[in-house]
Amino acid sequence: MRQLLAAAALAAMVLGGSAHAQQPPAIEAYAANDAMTSVRISPNGQRLAMLASQGDERRIIVTGIDGSGSRVLSVSDEEGISPLSVQWMNDDYLAVRFVERRNVNAGAFQANVSRIGMLAADGRDFEEMPPSTQIVALLPNDPDHVLISLPTIRDDRFSAQGRTGAEDGMSATVGLFRYNMRQNRRYQVSVGEADTAGFVIDQTGEPVLRYDNDNENRRFEIFTRNGSGWRTAYRSDYTVERYGRGNRARRIRTNVGSPAGLTGEGLRVWTSSLPIGADVRQAFIFDPETGETEGPMFDTNGADFGGYLTDWRDNSVIGAYWDDGVPHYEYFDSPWRELQAQLEATFPGSVVRMTTWDRSGNRIVVQRELGGSAGAYYLFDRTAGSLSLIGRQRPNIPDEWVAEVLPVDYRARDGRTILAYVTLPPGRELENLPLVVLPHGGPQARDFYGFDPWAQILASRGYVVIQPQFRGSEGFGQSFIEAGHNEWGRAMQDDVSDTIGYLAGQNIVDEDRVCIFGWSYGGYAALAGATLTPELYQCAIAGAPVSDIFEMMSWVEGREYGAVGGAVDYWTEYIGDWRREEARIRSISPRQNISDRTPPILLVHGSEDTIVPVEQAHIMAESLNAAGRPNEFVEIEGGPHVSVLMTPDHNQQLYEAMLSFLDRYNPAD
Repeated sequence: MRQLLAAAALAAMVLGGSAHAQQPPAIEAYAANDAMTSVRISPNGQRLAMLASQGDERRIIVTGIDGSGSRVLSVSDEEGISPLSVQWMNDDYLAVRFVERRNVNAGAFQANVSRIGMLAADGRDFEEMPPSTQIVALLPNDPDHVLISLPTIRDDRFSAQGRTGAEDGMSATVGLFRYNMRQNRRYQVSVGEADTAGFVIDQTGEPVLRYDNDNENRRFEIFTRNGSGWRTAYRSDYTVERYGRGNRARRIRTNVGSPAGLTGEGLRVWTSSLPIGADVRQAFIFDPETGETEGPMFDTNGADFGGYLTDWRDNSVIGAYWDDGVPHYEYFDSPWRELQAQLEATFPGSVVRMTTWDRSGNRIVVQRELGGSAGAYYLFDRTAGSLSLIGRQRPNIPDEWVAEVLPVDYRARDGRTILAYVTLPPGRELENLPLVVLPHGGPQARDFYGFDPWAQILASRGYVVIQPQFRGSEGFGQSFIEAGHNEWGRAMQDDVSDTIGYLAGQNIVDEDRVCIFGWSYGGYAALAGATLTPELYQCAIAGAPVSDIFEMMSWVEGREYGAVGGAVDYWTEYIGDWRREEARIRSISPRQNISDRTPPILLVHGSEDTIVPVEQAHIMAESLNAAGRPNEFVEIEGGPHVSVLMTPDHNQQLYEAMLSFLDRYNPAD
């Protein structure tokens, strides 16, 4: 598939385009929060709920499907609380996932913590749920209730037969509860163990399976109902593999993964796992009573399986998804399969997905982006045969300014095939253009085919943007991840550098007009590009970067407890042991490799970054100044590490500094 897409990309590049007469959208259009997101339809099909933005604030809006009777709801008047998504529980209540900044580990440091609350659609009631609450299933036949799971305490001193003789008395467990939203009361349905990972619910809303991950004994178990309790149906020991030069990293292998839902044939369940001997995560059907496994069920073209699509009305699994460079939504049966095909034909070149539907399945909310759209939501009415626009996610970015994004394959210098996303500047002749190389953060993460505001604003200003999924990225198999271990500044950086020759070889970009920009690990990659391969770049823009690996790892060691336990081992495996391999680490640490060839560097860092401390940018700026190398430093007051939590004001500061810097050192015109 990606080879065909690569050919299409080259054809599009050759064709080019005519210049736009008007000016590109203002910076504010890209810096703003989405005008609407998380649009969901109520079970009765009469109302929509969504997140809408006004300035820096995200507000919850409930409105009729015709736009009438709109109401603005709030979860809290406190600062630092921001809603992330909404979901209808019944016709009168919404679950709101929100993030708030809290002191963690006894106040040792602050972190953004995700929570769930129940909000009445008329705005009168909001109840914050206990930490770690998970919504397990909606109950259409019992709409006042919803099934939730959360950590709880079990009294082990008594059983149905009387006193057990247990000395400890109480133990931590995971409980399944029927929660009454109107009364704000929960009733225990079942109880598991401390290592219970989840429950499988049948079409009637009853738990039929429980599954536990016993990390201490390296055991996975599936239980079936036994009256009011549970009995073991399947048990399997983990296979734990150690890998890497230091033999520190562990990889858990199991042929059976966590159940995602029933198949409709007895207790057979859909699962996904990274089986023994396999390289990519795959999908299976598993029978816990016989131990038989069927699959892999899908050909994912070498990509990791993504997950399952479910129907809230009966807890059934109706489809699956994965991403091998472009997203795939595969529905098992009619009418879902035909509906998805119809929507993709209606919006060719777009990413299209059905997000929610009403109880009848006739009214469906559809989300679309790319293919000439900066993002939009539609209401699909199957009975009326109509598709009407609900609203645009980014209304101030006209369709003609939505840059084309093309997945391509290129070969790294050692022959490894790498996926990249190329964003083409609208209305430009595609020849000898300036290039911005945009490596992602993580580094064990990845980019996806979609509307990326960073790539889009750069393309709107005349730059080709390439986003390489360098080795070490996730989503393309375990061996691809491990190929990045101990390769910071080396093979991982080579993959980033090799994008320049790939595009220059197509006469698309001028290899003497290249800048590199990244955030987090991408910020490190930008600094590594500027210091280790300065001949490739006219400039570098490093956001929230690691600049001095020694200082960074010393800081991580100081936080090696509680919520961040294991971080030192993880980074030792990924980067190398800075305590024993000083010469090698020094050779890949940007601050230690500044020279008189280092190009101009822009450093951008949030003052409230709790992942990479802002001191990493300060010490890089100080070292560049000491070496007499040109640089700029923008510290974003109150800015976080995670880019999706940045406010429009934070984005505005980043974009203004970035575009001004590029115009000075690598102008598009």
